[in-house]
Amino acid sequence: MQLFISGNNLTDEIPSSYCNFTSLRVLAELEYIGHIPKELEELKSLHVLNLSHNNLTGQIPSSLGNMTELESLDPSSNKLEGWIPEQLTSLTFLSVLNLSHDKLEGDIPQGKQFNTFSNNSYIGNSRLLGTMGCVDFH
Repeated sequence: MQLFISGNNLTDEIPSSYCNFTSLRVLAELEYIGHIPKELEELKSLHVLNLSHNNLTGQIPSSLGNMTELESLDPSSNKLEGWIPEQLTSLTFLSVLNLSHDKLEGDIPQGKQFNTFSNNSYIGNSRLLGTMGCVDFH
């Protein structure tokens, strides 16, 4: 099952009721504002989570690290801030990560799949630090 809500210009937060769609594989093109609900972790079968180009604020929930089937995570081009949760390193199937153009800061987690992502995954976050010291993510 896939859910695309593109072009609706919805101005409400992402409904936590989406978590009732337990067989959902792709959640993309939402066009929402607000926070990423931690309840999204209930979508255990989700393979693609694309939250890019919304007006999302707050932090990336550490509970997304419980989405063990996730292959692609893209919350880019929002207003997300704070640290990248260390729990995301447990997403062993993750092959696509795009955290670019947000307001993230701190150290980029290391280990497992995170060692395979290029700097392009983080560009536009001027306060992120890579393993080789301060990396220019402008």
